[in-house]
Amino acid sequence: MRKRVVYTVTTAGNDCYSAMTQISLCSLRITNPSVEIIVACDRESFVRMREDSDHLLNLADSVLPIDTPNGKPTFRNRHVKTRVRECVEGDFLHLDSDVLVRSQLDAIFETPSDVALALNHSTESADEQICPDDLVILAKMNWRIEGPYFNGGVIFWRDTDSARELSRAWHQNWSATSDSFGTFRDQPALNRSIFLSDAAVTRLQDKYNAQIMANPRSAANAVIWHYYLSMSDDVPLSDFEYAVAQQIASLSGPEDVARALLQSKSPWRQGRFLSGYIGSRINRRRELALGDKLLLQRKWVDAAYYFLLRRFVDFESTATGLQKPPE
Repeated sequence: MRKRVVYTVTTAGNDCYSAMTQISLCSLRITNPSVEIIVACDRESFVRMREDSDHLLNLADSVLPIDTPNGKPTFRNRHVKTRVRECVEGDFLHLDSDVLVRSQLDAIFETPSDVALALNHSTESADEQICPDDLVILAKMNWRIEGPYFNGGVIFWRDTDSARELSRAWHQNWSATSDSFGTFRDQPALNRSIFLSDAAVTRLQDKYNAQIMANPRSAANAVIWHYYLSMSDDVPLSDFEYAVAQQIASLSGPEDVARALLQSKSPWRQGRFLSGYIGSRINRRRELALGDKLLLQRKWVDAAYYFLLRRFVDFESTATGLQKPPE
């Protein structure tokens, strides 16, 4: 049987979510040509894609519509994501749409456990694994979690009773937080379910889910770049974000876009001016500083002002014995 990869997509048709999935899917097809690719989506998204002749329908090997209650797009997306293990037969790897697959994934499929995931934020530090929004949900639900906190953007699911039971618990716990607070974040429920589960869980190496926005250093030699893509940013920080905007405008095909992205050694926004320096600088950092973001957004004057100000603060701190403020 062919190795199987599943995306869960919610889209209005030919929008940013379809565009990023198309690019990600093409990167997967280029680097892992033998895999079977399934796009799972809510019924409304399926209808919209057919009405708009969305190219994503042609790129996948199959499309699986899943019925969900009526609700906001994020609600429908998480409803599908937390149920997809129940709806797809066989072992499969689930990928979020905002990832670039840069090389072979065979090692993931050799995982003997029921489930395999990477640490959240690509960090060993337990204090840095859980974001503030997730902490709020955990506290409100009075959920205790011990051990690692995992990221749900890349999940390998075996077709075992234990994996399916964990999946059902995830959906039930996510539904509880959604119904109680109207928030659709899925990772608190995922990690609570893992904590209580008897399923065998393997930690994937960070390179299989390099969450570059949380830990830029994880980008080096990564198999999968995970961008935490937010189209709300006024100017893209990464080439992937820029490519999604270009794809929406239909300025180039997703296959060509994916090939171009795969040629880059750095995920950050490329250009003729200082791109090599900027990329290498950021790849050595544990987090993106404000100055790094300004450089990536090509806001040269603001970046220069920021770094001059920091040099002044450094000087003042040294002269007065004050502690330098964090970046």
